[in-house]
Amino acid sequence: MGPEYFKHYTGVKINFKICCLIAAFSVFMPGCRKSPFDYRSQYTGTYQFLVSEKISIPGVSYTDTAFYYSGSIETGQGTKSILLNFLENTSIETELHEDGSFEKCDCPYNVYGYISYDKNLTGDFYSGKKVKMLYEYTDSTAIFSYYILGEKTE
Repeated sequence: MGPEYFKHYTGVKINFKICCLIAAFSVFMPGCRKSPFDYRSQYTGTYQFLVSEKISIPGVSYTDTAFYYSGSIETGQGTKSILLNFLENTSIETELHEDGSFEKCDCPYNVYGYISYDKNLTGDFYSGKKVKMLYEYTDSTAIFSYYILGEKTE
């Protein structure tokens, strides 16, 4: 039994140490997992919105105004939804796609022979902290259109 015989056992001890190290990591590492990234979080926060409002009463009048509104974008109740607060007393929840686009279209309905769409919203996020939207809806007397540009303030 010369020194060559014990070299074999030295290798076994090293392999045993590696096995113990791997076992320790597999026991303790599951508690260190990070929660999955929520892509909506990069878009949520306080926004300054520039709102261009167009109101048309067919055959009667047309108004075109612009104003600023301090609003917010928050995570919605759904796992992929956001809540847009860009007008006073107006909150719209819509699904946000991973590319930063969103849309919400309520079903069309027939009003006195005309097809109308109530509360259409389309938009997307661009340039990091900016959003652009088009929000349109009709009621029994007028057509409302809002062109909205928003910039994140926080």
